[in-house]
Amino acid sequence: MKLKRIIILLLNIELFRVMLVLGQDVSADKKVQLRQQIDQYRDAINRQEKAETSAQYLLDDIQQEMGLTRALVRELQKEETQKKQEIQRSEEKLVSLEGELEKLKSFYARRLVFLYKHGRTHDLEIILQAKSFHQALTWIKYQKMLLENDQRNIKNIQKKRIQIQQEKEHQKKIWQETRALLDEKNVERKHLADRKKKQEQLITQIRKDKPTYLKKIREAENSLTEIEQIIKAQEKRRRQAAAVQQQQVPEYSNFPELKKRMIWPIKGKVIKDFGNIRHPELKTVTRSLGIDIKATPGAEIVAVADGVVARIQWIRGIGTLILINHHGGYYTVYANIGDVYIDRDEQVQIGQAIGTVGEAGVDNIPKVHFEIWDNNEAVDPMKWLR
Repeated sequence: MKLKRIIILLLNIELFRVMLVLGQDVSADKKVQLRQQIDQYRDAINRQEKAETSAQYLLDDIQQEMGLTRALVRELQKEETQKKQEIQRSEEKLVSLEGELEKLKSFYARRLVFLYKHGRTHDLEIILQAKSFHQALTWIKYQKMLLENDQRNIKNIQKKRIQIQQEKEHQKKIWQETRALLDEKNVERKHLADRKKKQEQLITQIRKDKPTYLKKIREAENSLTEIEQIIKAQEKRRRQAAAVQQQQVPEYSNFPELKKRMIWPIKGKVIKDFGNIRHPELKTVTRSLGIDIKATPGAEIVAVADGVVARIQWIRGIGTLILINHHGGYYTVYANIGDVYIDRDEQVQIGQAIGTVGEAGVDNIPKVHFEIWDNNEAVDPMKWLR
């Protein structure tokens, strides 16, 4: 029974490893796509720098490339974690195999000592002293079984030694892959740091150029319209799916129960309210579909309710956006994201960290843009947050 449990354990470990390899293939595909996109933006950035393109277009490409690079670093970090977990499992397997080997060697050593002390004369004495032919035959059969068992033990010892050697080679390979991942991650992080400096220089340059600065502000204002279109497209698909399924019972959501007691996506001062806002520099009145919360770059942003990640997208003017579907026609929007912690179609829980605050834009104020939607209508988040 003990040997059976060990075999089942080893089979489970191998099955988990196969599943892990399949997961790595998916991750590998995502990394390839990210690298391809990053290379495209880096080529475009290099061309623009040589041609001395306008700072605003160069800034857009740099911000997009930084977002993709952050995503790549995150994938590398996830793969590094998987490798370390695999190394841990390999260590445990090695301990198990070496323990089994020691038991086999100990048992076989006792057999050798017995044979050395008694030799074959002991067997002859027992046969000669047997009271009947049947008793002698039984002893011979017993000795034959012991011999066969000794042969099996020798084979098992050899097999365990081969398994241990293979596992050590496998472990060495994982360590090499892990070191390569660490090197790649460090290179990308250094690249991000360099790009951040370039981004800050471009923002300073744009702020000095009044027409370009105002144009970037308008881009941020126009991005709100794009968010509205994304929400309406999501809601249209939801209603069409419900109609096809002839849904009789309304889609359940606990989102309405959170009104006036909803957690904040991030703690901070509200620097832009919901509703009609007059811009101090553009002198225009626009409708704000959410609120802006002043925050520290790199601080974590959390989901305000349970839901499913419906979209992750970069939008000119407000950077990376995360859209969460809370079912029943309720959505939340989080914009100006730096690092993204979640993936599209992933289930998220209330209070779960979904990303970090991005860098300050041309207005030089790091912030998070947050919206709440009820069907096709944006609602005032301040009436929901506690």
